[in-house]
Amino acid sequence: NDPTKWPRHDYWLTSSGICTWEGIQCHHDDNDDDGNVSHVELRRNNLHGLIPDELYNTLPYLKVLDLSDNGLAGTLSTAVGSTMRHLEIFNLTSNAIAGSLNSLLSFDDDDDDDDDDDDGSSIGNDGGSTSSSLTSLKELHLANNLIGESIPHTIATLTNLKTLNLSGNSIRGTIPYEVGQLSQLSTLDLSYNLLVGPLPHEFSNLRAMVKLDLSHNNLGGLLIVELSRVTYLVTLRLSDNHFSGEVPSEIGNLAHLEELALNNNDLRGTLPGEISNLGGLDYLNVAKNHFGGEFPSEWTSMAGLRELDVSSNELKGAIPMFVDGMKNLRLLNMARNDFSDTIPSELGSLYKLQYLFLDDNELEGIVPKEFGELTDMKKMTLHNNFLTGQVDDRICKLADELFLTKLSADCGGGKPQIFFD
Repeated sequence: NDPTKWPRHDYWLTSSGICTWEGIQCHHDDNDDDGNVSHVELRRNNLHGLIPDELYNTLPYLKVLDLSDNGLAGTLSTAVGSTMRHLEIFNLTSNAIAGSLNSLLSFDDDDDDDDDDDDGSSIGNDGGSTSSSLTSLKELHLANNLIGESIPHTIATLTNLKTLNLSGNSIRGTIPYEVGQLSQLSTLDLSYNLLVGPLPHEFSNLRAMVKLDLSHNNLGGLLIVELSRVTYLVTLRLSDNHFSGEVPSEIGNLAHLEELALNNNDLRGTLPGEISNLGGLDYLNVAKNHFGGEFPSEWTSMAGLRELDVSSNELKGAIPMFVDGMKNLRLLNMARNDFSDTIPSELGSLYKLQYLFLDDNELEGIVPKEFGELTDMKKMTLHNNFLTGQVDDRICKLADELFLTKLSADCGGGKPQIFFD
């Protein structure tokens, strides 16, 4: 579209050298040499229309191309894979780009005069094909576009790749085992796609991986033990899939893990106590599975945990006393289980707690008066239990004077019924 309509368009299409244009950087000071351009960065700049192939063909030494957060359309071009030998960062996040990854990772070789027949190793092209020249690529960002089809096996040619973000597309098929050959990969985000099948066992080779997000797909099968060998993982999101079976106890070997999301799957068995070995864990969500048995007492030692959600499972027994070490909890969700016995008064010493959900269990007895000390509380739900008695005045004052916005109870002291909402 017309550069004059871009928020940032200084010197574009003027007689000034290209290296002075907004968003353009060059390798050296020859402002008139197009081939000298090293960076094109026009993120969130109201760009619309198609990306011309001339952009790729005339800038052979380009290292960074960032056109993210615009209104660009069209399909991924084979010109990227055939000409951009020096490209290190390719970012088209949040546009309307369609097509297939095949276009980047292999392209038709119309000039090939060899008599060799296609041996079937090419993917996604009719006739002969040549592997992509993107061997310098370190970051590939294509999130939130319209990319479809599957991840080709030629992904293995991106030997220097450190970040691969394909989230928020319509990518289908299984995760090819060749992803496990990308030994330098530190971030892999394939969330919000249509992927199916199991996790490749080759993921154990991704020893540099820090973030793995496969959430919101249709993946299934068992959680592979090999993930425990990816010891530098900080973020592991496998939620909203169809994983089944038990959680391997070896997950406790991920010593650097800070976020673990396993919610919305078909996992069962008991919750492994070894998760308590994850001393830096900040967020733990295992909600909406089929876990049974009692809550692991070992978990009460996780001092850094801020959010814990075990709701919508089949856990039973008494709620343990969390005061041993879980002093940093902001959110505790144990709703929709089969917890019984009384609510431990020690919960009232978790002074940083803001959200407490204990509804839809088999709890009995009174609401501990110690809850009145939870002055940061914003929402507390205790309904659909077998609680009796009256709510202490200090708890009622949380709703009157502070931040507790969801509280309905007999604060007037008239009736002995209790209902929190």
